[in-house]
Amino acid sequence: MTRRKGIVMGLAVGILVAVLAGWTAVVTPLHALLTENFGSELYLLMGAVGLVLFVACGNVANLMIVRGTARTTEIAVRTAVGSPRHRVIRLLMTEAMVLSLLGGTAGLLLTVWGTDLLISLVPADIPRASESEIDGRVLGFALGKDGTPDALRVSHRFDVGIQNV
Repeated sequence: MTRRKGIVMGLAVGILVAVLAGWTAVVTPLHALLTENFGSELYLLMGAVGLVLFVACGNVANLMIVRGTARTTEIAVRTAVGSPRHRVIRLLMTEAMVLSLLGGTAGLLLTVWGTDLLISLVPADIPRASESEIDGRVLGFALGKDGTPDALRVSHRFDVGIQNV
């Protein structure tokens, strides 16, 4: 705590000397300096991108559910023939992972090309536009989406046991 008080005291003395010497200073927060007048537009853009990502994930989830529902006859036959539940889950998970990786790869290519294109089209007065890059956390979320809940839900519906007659 002493070191912090010393830093604050040193800063206060420096400001007092500058004021007594007739100097003036303007303090601008770093956030305001970096975003200049585009702060609200950047928040609006971030919200719009998040909404589009949310809708896209919902659409993919709905497509996977519809696909799983349409395959109920196939899964029922596999289960009735004697295929264990873990093999049905493995089949559904493999298909979901292949689709996820193909879609993620196509999305990554479009993102890289689209980012370069958008950066070339941005006006020069937008601050730090040339520093735009792909965020690894968002990329990990998009590529990590798979059909685990759908595979478990569809395979559980046809979990048939042997019954005594």
